[in-house]
Amino acid sequence: MQPRRGLPMKLVDRILRAAEKALLLRRLLEQISYPPPPVIYHGNTTLIDFSFNQFARFIILTLLLLLPTGAPASAQQANPTLTPGGCGMPLRGTIHSSVAYTLTADCTLAHRIRCTKSGETDTEVKITVNGGGNTINARNDGTQSSPDYWDVFRLATRCSISLNNVTINGGGYQGTGAINLTSSDFASSFSNVTFTNTYYNALQFDDQREDSPGTTHTLSNVLIENTTGVYQNVDHGHPSGIQAIGKVNLNINNLTLRNVRGGNAAIGANATYIVGRNVSLGRITITGCLTVDGVFPRVIYGNHGGLPTTPCSGAVGNGGSATMQYPQAAASACGLPVSGFIYGRQTYNLNSDCALSGTLYIPYESNVVINGAMHTIDAAAAGAQAIAVAGNFNLHNAVFSGAAGSPLVTYLNRKMTVSNMEFRSNGGPLIIQDSVFGLTKTLIENHSVSSGNASAVSVEKSAQVSIRDTVFRGNTGGGGGGLHGSA
Repeated sequence: MQPRRGLPMKLVDRILRAAEKALLLRRLLEQISYPPPPVIYHGNTTLIDFSFNQFARFIILTLLLLLPTGAPASAQQANPTLTPGGCGMPLRGTIHSSVAYTLTADCTLAHRIRCTKSGETDTEVKITVNGGGNTINARNDGTQSSPDYWDVFRLATRCSISLNNVTINGGGYQGTGAINLTSSDFASSFSNVTFTNTYYNALQFDDQREDSPGTTHTLSNVLIENTTGVYQNVDHGHPSGIQAIGKVNLNINNLTLRNVRGGNAAIGANATYIVGRNVSLGRITITGCLTVDGVFPRVIYGNHGGLPTTPCSGAVGNGGSATMQYPQAAASACGLPVSGFIYGRQTYNLNSDCALSGTLYIPYESNVVINGAMHTIDAAAAGAQAIAVAGNFNLHNAVFSGAAGSPLVTYLNRKMTVSNMEFRSNGGPLIIQDSVFGLTKTLIENHSVSSGNASAVSVEKSAQVSIRDTVFRGNTGGGGGGLHGSA
């Protein structure tokens, strides 16, 4: 059975075609001018005296009006042509009919590839790309300090895509993914595919139609790595790996997530954003193996069937390696890891002063306790965020100093506690986003902040913060004073 398509799209298509036909008739009438036929009165009857030419004109126009509005096959637009000596697929343009491409070399797009087919029939327009291990590079304008990518493929309604043995490098554009599928009536598939260096999302599926058939898309042996997402809040925004909006079903078998950061998750399922629309939520199913290698702030949220516990091995994606590149950070001589990812449930008891060499990441799935015994944690080399926390977190009895940016930034809605601490001479405030946060018996002094909303503590988004027996002293800069709250 073909999927049911919505009446509004058909109605719009008919109106557009009727308008085109009316314009054609008008032009014909303007080009052929005849004097009005003479009127003859015969009794009580009015007769029009048609000449032969006038009669022929009348018949032609009548037949033209009765023609179907659909364009004949000969009038269908052609797919974009291939560049001689190119990579095996077009570098820009709109796909109008099903086509298969076999890459013979790496491609760098001059624009996005589009397919937004709609009309009277339910014929699928399927784009198949057999990559042969090659790479498709997104267009990058390079006009901004952040990635200024175009999306690679943008498909809607009757269009689908099958990607095989290929790498998508770059892509992601103004809140959309490197590959975007909107209101898809037909299933797409991705097999042995790597997504790397993407911005916002690698893959975005969006179907917010109330009459959606709930199309199921499949991913098999996919690697998503080195993404740059945008954190907005706990349950909405842009997962930096895969986003499913509305009635979208995903079946994922064998997935590797590596260095996937910046959004509110690596994978997320969101309900509709359209006020007043009743759209059921699809389901994400992950089977086989799953490797989580440097994912922050969390792996997945939304309607899903749980996560596999078996890590992937061998080749992943388009010839990538399953070897962990962001393993569990080992404790240094001071008793605390000095950079990297902390997974699972961990407790660290400092036995001497520590110097961080990079950011410490504590994902949503982790539970970490740090007991400082009043030793100093020097964060001068830690970067803009000394400790980035999305999991359950407790920090006690330490002196935290010298951070160029914020000593502590929280994400998501886990419970976190900081007590008996001293934060001295840091370049940013404690930034508390969305979490349930308790700050007790703490001194924050001599922070020098060049910009932002606060010099000591910035409470943002939906965070719930309790501050007791705490002193702010000698902090300068920041537009909102020592303590500031913002949505």
